[in-house]
Amino acid sequence: MSIKNSVCGNRIAHVSQTPYILTMSKTDKIKGCFLLGACGDTLGAPIEGYKSLSEITDHFGPEGLGDIIDFPNAYNHGTDLPAGRVTDDTTMLVTTAVALAKAGKDASIETMRENLWQGYVNWVLPQRGGGAAKKNIDPKVKWPDMLPDFWFACGAGHGTIAALIQDKPGTVNVPVDYDVVLDGKQVKSPSHGCGGMMRVAPIGFLDKPPEEIFEIACESAAITHGNPPAYVASGIIALYVHFAAQDMQMKDVLQNTRNILQKFSGNPAYTGGIKTCLKMIDHAEQKALEKPHDMTVMDALPRELGFDRAFNAEPVLAHVTYALCSATENIKSAMMLAVNHGGDSDSVGAIVGNILGARHGEKAVPREWREKLLQNKEITQMAEDFGRFVSDLSTQQAYNRAPPQP
Repeated sequence: MSIKNSVCGNRIAHVSQTPYILTMSKTDKIKGCFLLGACGDTLGAPIEGYKSLSEITDHFGPEGLGDIIDFPNAYNHGTDLPAGRVTDDTTMLVTTAVALAKAGKDASIETMRENLWQGYVNWVLPQRGGGAAKKNIDPKVKWPDMLPDFWFACGAGHGTIAALIQDKPGTVNVPVDYDVVLDGKQVKSPSHGCGGMMRVAPIGFLDKPPEEIFEIACESAAITHGNPPAYVASGIIALYVHFAAQDMQMKDVLQNTRNILQKFSGNPAYTGGIKTCLKMIDHAEQKALEKPHDMTVMDALPRELGFDRAFNAEPVLAHVTYALCSATENIKSAMMLAVNHGGDSDSVGAIVGNILGARHGEKAVPREWREKLLQNKEITQMAEDFGRFVSDLSTQQAYNRAPPQP
């Protein structure tokens, strides 16, 4: 009897005369989240410069790119990067995890924000134009020895850099304000990008009610991204991770997320962003019901939703939602859908990997991809450290309960 599942459909059913229970530790889910996200990041990075699906298939064939390859002329800066090198998506996610752990389990949003701010301004120093953030660094704040290994030039968005060289972090109620020139381009706030979305997955694992998960993730994103749809979309991604880690089907993840958004819809700081993001979710879900797992549908989403720039938070949210609603037990196929389009391929790949990894755990990470990750060991160690922070290991260890003996 074949066993199939879809994130939007039925979960894998283990068929036997006497069922047994298999549970997964939170640490295992965190490892899946971090590692599969990193695979999606480095899988999608070489495609990011392609403007359309037709360009991708012309170059890589009708199935698109399905292997982790090197990244020539990275970020159009004339730098060639090797296969398996992660980008800002993974490096900021790891920085988020460490900053949350430093803040502690009972930390206030204000304490979390200060720790995140300090982590991010350290992260931004090696980015092009990020050196001006040096004035914001508190030398009294110490970081784990391994974390600086993730602070390297990695194609950061201009909006993120511009925000982090300001004097203080933005908040949901007081957005960061800037008007600067970076790389010869004028960059003005608020940022409409997805730089807050791709770093919030660790927040989804905090032992807090989903309302707090959403609020913390929005505040985390608002440090750099003051546009309401951008920080609301970040809160939504944290909720996707939070509910996926509870083994929910995607339709239930979406419904629970909508329920949380409803609770914030009367707050003026969230109202407009929620309305816009729900439009993205509803459209993507409907497309997945009509025609799931279709690269042409995936590629067309931003244009259908009225976005010329597919790198904005709104189309990224639509891409992520469609990919998740189309996902099957074939993780590689789901991840290929996530990256093969003319949008923000590495960020969508990373976020979809974070969520699928949170649901299916470390076993979901394709071995051949994981072996190509240049920082496989370091990412694994960071995930284990964060797992120890969020988990009560005496009760969260994975276990098998064998069927009773006759």
